[in-house]
Amino acid sequence: MSDLEQQLKWLDDIRSSDEYKEAALENKVELLEEEITRLREQLAEAEGQEPVAFTCHGNSAPAYSCNKPGDMSGMYYRNPAPAKVPDESELVHIGYTNGAQVLYCVANESGSFYPDTENDSCIPVYMLRTHAHRLESTTNGEVTLDRIKHAWKMLKSQGGE
Repeated sequence: MSDLEQQLKWLDDIRSSDEYKEAALENKVELLEEEITRLREQLAEAEGQEPVAFTCHGNSAPAYSCNKPGDMSGMYYRNPAPAKVPDESELVHIGYTNGAQVLYCVANESGSFYPDTENDSCIPVYMLRTHAHRLESTTNGEVTLDRIKHAWKMLKSQGGE
């Protein structure tokens, strides 16, 4: 057997060893992690998210990031500032609700709101003025923004909120 043949056999023996297979698998995992990171960065950039690097020893680390052994640093993406918050002229006050009604709504797909803040109903409920047409379209024209405004005026004139 020539020297070249011996070297090839030696390399084939290494390639068939468990250590080689484990190292190859680790390399594939590393390449896969790099591809995942690259795709996350592309998605974050497309969504306008801001990349934030962190170490688990600093104040910038997200709470969930440092609870794994060996997880000492990384990157997360902060969403951009929310779109402009509507001002009062763009909103219509509908009523008040409470936390129990919000939870009930999530679980049962329905909930209640009230005309005043009695009975622990202190969370205001608003609707965008641009959606006022839906009042009519969902009630066959029976409910209008003007009708709601009139009902509020009547309530206030009777000493309600």
